[in-house]
Amino acid sequence: MICGRRGEGGGGIAERLAGPEDKWDDAGTCSFCGSISPDELFRAIDAGGELGPTDKNYKVYVEDENVSAGQPCCDGSIYIGDDDPRAEESRRGYTQVTSENIGTLPPSPDGRPHGHKVGDWVHIGKMPARRTRKFYFQHFDAAEKGRFVDLLNAKKIKIGYPGQFYRLPFFVQRDVAQHNSLK
Repeated sequence: MICGRRGEGGGGIAERLAGPEDKWDDAGTCSFCGSISPDELFRAIDAGGELGPTDKNYKVYVEDENVSAGQPCCDGSIYIGDDDPRAEESRRGYTQVTSENIGTLPPSPDGRPHGHKVGDWVHIGKMPARRTRKFYFQHFDAAEKGRFVDLLNAKKIKIGYPGQFYRLPFFVQRDVAQHNSLK
C-alpha cells in the first residue's frame, strides 16, 4: 500500500514513492499517517460510532467504544533532565524505558505502539472506555467512497455536534435542490 497522504506538502511523486512501503499495523492504522483503515471506519459507523466534523475536507475524527478498555496503556510521558532538581519528584509514578522493558510496554491509548525510546519516562494507565481516532479520506478507493456517500445519504452515519459536516468530504457534492430547500 502507498498512503494517499504521501507527497502532500511538497516532494510530489518522488516523495510518494520513496521510503518503505506503507502498511496497516496491528492496530489497524496506517504506518505513514496514523489514519485508521477504511474497514475500521465502516466498523465504527456500523457499531454506532460518531464522526466528529472538522474544518478539513480530507479528515474526520471517529469516536467509538474502545474494545481494549481497561487494559494497560502508555498514557503519558515526561521529559525532564537528570540535572533538573525536580526530576525525582516529577518522575514519581512513571516508569523509565530500559532495554529490558521496552518490548513489554503497552501501546498508546489509541492502540498504536508506544513509540518511546530507552531513557524516556512513561506513565502506565488504563485504556479509556471510548476512543477518538482519525480517518483520512485519501485512504478510500472508489467503491468505499460510494459506500460512504450511500450511508451519508441514507442518514446512517452519526455525526457529532452540530450534526453535519462543516465541510463535506472532498469527494462529496451537495445536492443543490436539497440545499436550497433548507434555506
